[in-house]
Amino acid sequence: MKGLKLTISILIITMLFGCNASSEGGKSNDADGNKVTISYASWGLGTEKEQNIERLMIKAFEEKYSNIEIKLVESIPNDKWNDGLAAAASANEMPDVFMLSEIPPGVANDWLLDLSKLSSDDADLAKVPEAVRKAATYGDTLFALPAGQQFLGYYVNKDMFNDANLDAPESGANINEFVDSVKRITNISKGKVGINNPMAILDWYPAAVSKTLGWYTYTKEGYHLDSTEFKEGQQIAKDIVTNDYAYESLTEEQKSNFDGSNAGEVWASGNMGLI
Repeated sequence: MKGLKLTISILIITMLFGCNASSEGGKSNDADGNKVTISYASWGLGTEKEQNIERLMIKAFEEKYSNIEIKLVESIPNDKWNDGLAAAASANEMPDVFMLSEIPPGVANDWLLDLSKLSSDDADLAKVPEAVRKAATYGDTLFALPAGQQFLGYYVNKDMFNDANLDAPESGANINEFVDSVKRITNISKGKVGINNPMAILDWYPAAVSKTLGWYTYTKEGYHLDSTEFKEGQQIAKDIVTNDYAYESLTEEQKSNFDGSNAGEVWASGNMGLI
């Protein structure tokens, strides 16, 4: 069994998607040089006060292309991103450009435009690894553009484990050690929980236990959602949820034992083992 790295582990690609353009946007330039507005939604915007790198890049873009205005859509909740997009689509208020971590929901819900012609001669896209470009392509249709790449892992509250006289999981821990650490640190009545949400296990588990499967069971032949490895990952996630080792799936009564009204506050208060 491969070791599971808990701090910086699995490379993922976050995708930028073009969607059905609104009446305000959908074009990067106007033939007559008129002002164009493009609505944009991202979970990485932070707050106006923070002025993080994404907001600064948007400002720099607007300065370079003075006829283009980026309208930030900040009504979509980060913790329920796809649900928020679905609500926007139902209200015919879909952003022109938005972030998604998975392409299938966008394709299935007809949220996305064909970017093939738009990007066919793009020099920057040509520099992106072929595997990444193919991951966003269905048949001959390119539905997404890569917006960045990050390492995914878990932050571990070592103080919490030390206070409970337990060994904190470390980089290289195997799957059983990872699951045991989530279970052993949990004590709902005392406001302690192992993890926020175990659903990411479905993404990394197949690659962690198989030499042939990749992220979310992907190989060059496609996805293998009927594989033993994927089913095992599902069972582990289900056990964590049904046995109350994950904060997000707790009842409101159970959550009342915790310091904080959401997962971020519970983590910040030092009462969540991994996040």
